[in-house]
Amino acid sequence: MIVTLQPRARRRLRGLGSVVMPLALAQPYSPAPPQDATDCSTWDFFFDPAAWKACAAAAEVSSIQSVAKNAAQYYGADSVTAQVAQTAANQQSAFANSDVQNVATFFNAGQLVSAASVPAWIWALAIGGGALVLVSLLRR
Repeated sequence: MIVTLQPRARRRLRGLGSVVMPLALAQPYSPAPPQDATDCSTWDFFFDPAAWKACAAAAEVSSIQSVAKNAAQYYGADSVTAQVAQTAANQQSAFANSDVQNVATFFNAGQLVSAASVPAWIWALAIGGGALVLVSLLRR
């Protein structure tokens, strides 16, 4: 099925190229949405970092592999496009564990409060408040 736009709509979309689009491209195939990193428990990030790392890595791989699955569904599993998508997805999936480890290290997974987990505005507020207290003590 082909979707075409009326002449009035074409004037507003000038410069976007062809106005004919296969309906299959307008509605991408996705039988079940892939799990993403927001489904991983924040509680686990602070109190069970190994479980959070496993969940986040699995979510990242699932998200990456969904692109290859969609390509295989749309273009056919034996097509060159699907094979290239699968190869690229496999290469990117290999980096999932190191990506998750970098995030966990940067944000100090397993530590509820650390220097990196406190926002900069709180540090500025604490330093400013401390300076005010020090000035008020010195004025006495």
